[in-house]
Amino acid sequence: MTDGEKDSVVGAVTTLGRGLMTALPAQFLALCMVTLVFNLGMLWFWMHETDQRARLIGRVLDACIPHMPAHD
Repeated sequence: MTDGEKDSVVGAVTTLGRGLMTALPAQFLALCMVTLVFNLGMLWFWMHETDQRARLIGRVLDACIPHMPAHD
């Protein structure tokens, strides 16, 4: 890393990340990775489920609206 890169924000973040990687125990880093994967999986599942639910409600409403009585 050059001197200009060390003084930049990216350089500071890189230095901080390296410091954290060496300071934290491997088990904690593994736990963080497992937690990250689990949370991303739950977000993906939630978004997929929400999309499915919206499509199902749309189909139900499309089927029910023609059968509703007209209000005069």
